[in-house]
Amino acid sequence: MEKTINLDNMLHRSKERIKNLGEVFTPEKYVDEMLGIISEGKKQFWCNEDISFFEPSCGHGNIVLPIIKKRYDAFLVKGKKLKINNPEMYAAANSLNTIWAIDIDTENVRHCRERVFRFLLTEIVNTRKDGCVHKLIENNFDYFSHLLCSVKWQIHENDALSSLANEKIAYKESQKTKMGSDWYRVNDHSPMEFDCSWVDYFRECDKDNLVPIDFERAQQFLVNILEGYSKGQSNFAFTKNILFPIERNNKLPLRGIA
Repeated sequence: MEKTINLDNMLHRSKERIKNLGEVFTPEKYVDEMLGIISEGKKQFWCNEDISFFEPSCGHGNIVLPIIKKRYDAFLVKGKKLKINNPEMYAAANSLNTIWAIDIDTENVRHCRERVFRFLLTEIVNTRKDGCVHKLIENNFDYFSHLLCSVKWQIHENDALSSLANEKIAYKESQKTKMGSDWYRVNDHSPMEFDCSWVDYFRECDKDNLVPIDFERAQQFLVNILEGYSKGQSNFAFTKNILFPIERNNKLPLRGIA
């Protein structure tokens, strides 16, 4: 990825969260305007796989989700033009693989992951229109295992200072807020590796004949779901309001997905 676009947030939810987290959220109309500005006059901007996005304080995903949506739509069109098999899966994978989002708050990360996962899964299901999520996951088992892992990898808990600044500066600045100092004490310095997406990481492991533990957990989680019971969901907590244990008759496989 040749270019990473750094995004900042603006609005807020409460004075307490501003004080503790420095948290500010961007209203939808400003997000649309901002994304329009960065893409203005740039052909094929949203389907350019060499462009990635970085959101250093993602909150609930008020910026992340619109980017994912624009990327998905653009990659879907591109996939169809290139006659790629399963263009909806190509679109979902590429829109997710080219975004990085972090937040210092665990709940924010979970909410952001949940919204992104719900959107991508909904788009795939609705595009396929085969009405059988059980078979869709079963027939594309590795793909959905990777999708779960990618959501966790690309959207994760981290401190913006720790992710970008050198260790000395990150530590000094983190001490200015209780949340920052608490987080740094537990997690230490954690710089971002923008050249190592989930796909890159998995490929490197594969070269060494290794299987990432998260991939094994994702596969077991999907096996449990397909067999009709929920187990090991703590590893993929962002799915709990989306995936039901899929019943054998497939009548109620997903929550919030028609």
